[in-house]
Amino acid sequence: MSDRLARNSIDGGRIIYLLDTGKLQDLKFPTFWFENTPQGKFMLSIAFGQSKYYVDNLSENIKRGLHYKLKLGIWPTKAPPGYINNPKTREIDIDCEKSKVVKKVFEMFSQGHKSFTKIIQFLHKFGVRGYTGKPIKIEQLKSVILTNPFYIGIMKYGGEMVEGKHKTFISKDLFQKAQSAIKRFEKPRYNGHNFAFSGLARCGECGAVITAETHTKYYKRTDRKVRYVYYRCTKKLGKCDQKYIGEGELESQLRRKFLNLALPDVWKNNWLSWLTRDKEREEGQMKENIIRLELEVKSLEEKLNKLLDIYLEGNIDQESYKSKKNEIFAQKQTLQDKIARVKEKGSLWLEPFENFIQRAFRARKIASSKNNPEELCSLGRSACSNFNLLNRQISFTPYLGWDTVFSFAHRLRSMSPSALNSYAVLGTGFEPM
Repeated sequence: MSDRLARNSIDGGRIIYLLDTGKLQDLKFPTFWFENTPQGKFMLSIAFGQSKYYVDNLSENIKRGLHYKLKLGIWPTKAPPGYINNPKTREIDIDCEKSKVVKKVFEMFSQGHKSFTKIIQFLHKFGVRGYTGKPIKIEQLKSVILTNPFYIGIMKYGGEMVEGKHKTFISKDLFQKAQSAIKRFEKPRYNGHNFAFSGLARCGECGAVITAETHTKYYKRTDRKVRYVYYRCTKKLGKCDQKYIGEGELESQLRRKFLNLALPDVWKNNWLSWLTRDKEREEGQMKENIIRLELEVKSLEEKLNKLLDIYLEGNIDQESYKSKKNEIFAQKQTLQDKIARVKEKGSLWLEPFENFIQRAFRARKIASSKNNPEELCSLGRSACSNFNLLNRQISFTPYLGWDTVFSFAHRLRSMSPSALNSYAVLGTGFEPM
């Protein structure tokens, strides 16, 4: 009975104190009785100590069981949304219905068309709720679902990362897209407006962020209001004399400059044929790359085993062990991702190079089109960095590869189509080696 009466030293001490002060006279139970004497209080203290030992021992056994399940790659607590706890196997299985809802959430959120609130309403509608049955909160949506590495096979428990044996239904590419979408959503908004070029550039004079604002002008003669968008320095880093620039002028400058990021269309067939040739060449080297990467993974697994031995021998504290283990585990995951990508898509450099080619040939169309400021901004972010606005003039630094295209742009645009074709065939330094 004493283990029910007090399971920690504070409660036990309070009961004995109440007996000492006379506020409690007797303790009587069906199977236990107590005399308020020195001997009785001594025996009661022993009983409380035994109950404390029972609770501590039970806690250690539970922790030991949880860590044992983690070591086996099994999630030891309640499964996250989209999964269910299997009472027979005591493992985690995919929930056939709710997993489709969760996957749809990742897809919708990654596309950037739905807010956190809309996502929560969607989950509630299809039966994915919090533990209490109420709609989950925004922080829970981000921590339990959208940023939870469990969905890509990685379990994070007690500050320790472990590779899980459960099946996954969210691809790593989709998961990474969701992380990028979260970063975009968490950027500061400006008065509820969606400004196409907000956050793109910094002031060339003081280095502060360029912000956007709207002004409405009323034209009495035509009885209409026109909304104008302007970009200006926030001037939060000190005195700055830079003036605002209209969105139309900024967009016009970007379109003119981004035309220099475009490769001539007459080169497209040659470049794509070179890419096909390199893909065939890389297929022969793919097996060698996989073997090399698998050897590196094996080496990291040996390091993890040695680190565990050192920890078990007591030569390293728990926090240092977890920190180093997570570091090696992250390296191992990176290598395993590379192996998966090589098996699926071949060489690790061909895919980004193919994306570069496709985007460089589309750059002219993007820069020449109308009413596509978001797509124009996306092209700029993918090809350039260090955007600066100084004296109402925008400047930037093209990334590696794009800088070569940019530096040749004026010379190439002055050539005739036949000269461009010959220039491409003879070799310009652009042809992949």
